[in-house]
Amino acid sequence: MRLVSFLAPDGPARLGVLLGAEPDAPVLDLARTRAWSGAARDQGGDAAAEAGDMAAFLAQGQPALDGARAALDRACGCWADPAARQPLLDGKVVLPRNAVRFLPVVRRPGKVVCVGLNFASHIAEARAAGQPVPEAPAEPLGFGKVASALAGHGASIVLPRHGSQLDYEVELAFVIGRRCADVAPEAFAEHVAGLTIAVDYSLRDLLFRSGGNPFLAKNFDGFCPLGPALVTLDELGDPDDRELRLWVNGELRQRESMRAALFSCARILSYWSARYTFEPGDVITAGTPAGVGIFSRDPASWLLKPGDVVRAEIDGLGMLETTIVADGRGSDAVS
Repeated sequence: MRLVSFLAPDGPARLGVLLGAEPDAPVLDLARTRAWSGAARDQGGDAAAEAGDMAAFLAQGQPALDGARAALDRACGCWADPAARQPLLDGKVVLPRNAVRFLPVVRRPGKVVCVGLNFASHIAEARAAGQPVPEAPAEPLGFGKVASALAGHGASIVLPRHGSQLDYEVELAFVIGRRCADVAPEAFAEHVAGLTIAVDYSLRDLLFRSGGNPFLAKNFDGFCPLGPALVTLDELGDPDDRELRLWVNGELRQRESMRAALFSCARILSYWSARYTFEPGDVITAGTPAGVGIFSRDPASWLLKPGDVVRAEIDGLGMLETTIVADGRGSDAVS
């Protein structure tokens, strides 16, 4: 199941489900599905869907997911019959994909933990550029992102006036489905709702100028696009059995399998949940491979500029695309 957060033309944020994995798959509006189907109301799950609150929806547990899956099955059955499609569209139960604006799959997570230096290839390119990073980290260390840094598929990302070296990193992200702490690696699937795509944007010149402070350089508005959908684990199998790819203006920049990561998704959750309690909707990203702009053969041309289109893909999770735009408040660097 592919859960999405979105804005429809006629209303506030809602939750939905994509009717398939195709790039043009339409969106089933979960808030309108009950009335259309005549199913009994699920108070918690329906309220969360109507409020567009993925974290609250996931907190309702299996009943909410089962209700969404049943609604999806009914809608897919009708959608397969061309004669039955029009009532779904007329009632705005199903919306064409180009009629919605995607939001980050989780709009207000309690926390976003980003693991750094999880690929040997990325460590090697950083060390080759003279960065003082460990050759083989012993732990999946990382940093945090704030909720206001999140953005959805199709968003415009502002290149802030505080710097000029805007960089990209494609990352696999997983979203917590159940409150948890001290999770054993083998219990990963019991506590994770699903996977999605993240792009970790950063201002490299501000990062270096601030003594390597990722919180300062990686938390501008929109610096963590998350989407397009939260794909539940039952559709995916092994979370590490997928390849990450990122293009800038159609040029492939990053490509590597999660199999090459130093720490698996299960190991990452085990490590961080031994230190924090995680709540439904919390997000963890699992690091990026080689190919970032600042460590490339030509950083001046590889770092991002207004007008650039960044497209990230991960096997089974779809495509997340964002466009870089100029900061309308001016271009003078501000510390």
